[in-house]
Amino acid sequence: MTTLQGIAEALNARGIRTARGRMWYASTVRNLLVRADRVEGGEGRGVTEGKGIPERLGNVVYWLCTGVTVLVVVSAIANDINGPPGDRGFTILYLVLAFVVWLIGRAARYIMAGR
Repeated sequence: MTTLQGIAEALNARGIRTARGRMWYASTVRNLLVRADRVEGGEGRGVTEGKGIPERLGNVVYWLCTGVTVLVVVSAIANDINGPPGDRGFTILYLVLAFVVWLIGRAARYIMAGR
C-alpha cells in the first residue's frame, strides 16, 4: 500500500474513522501527512512558512508607513478644501511627502524580506 487512496481504503477496511468519525479519503490522508510533516518540522499552528522576524518587522514598518501616508493624504485634501483658493503648493508638498513615506515603508519591507 503506497498510494494515498490505498491507505484510505485500508483505514476504512479496519473500521478506523477520522477524528470527526468520518470515512477516510485520499485527500484526508494527504492533509494529515502534510500537517504531521509541519509539526515534525517544528512549525507551530498558525505560523506561516518562510516568515522570520525580519520579514514580519518589514511588514509592520510597511503598514505603519502606509497608515502615515493615508493621514498625510487626508491632510492634503483637507488643506486643499479648507485652504485659501489657488494655494496648491502645500497640497502638492503633502502628496509628495506621502509618496516618499510610502516608498520608505515599501523599501523596508523589501529589504527586510531578504530580497
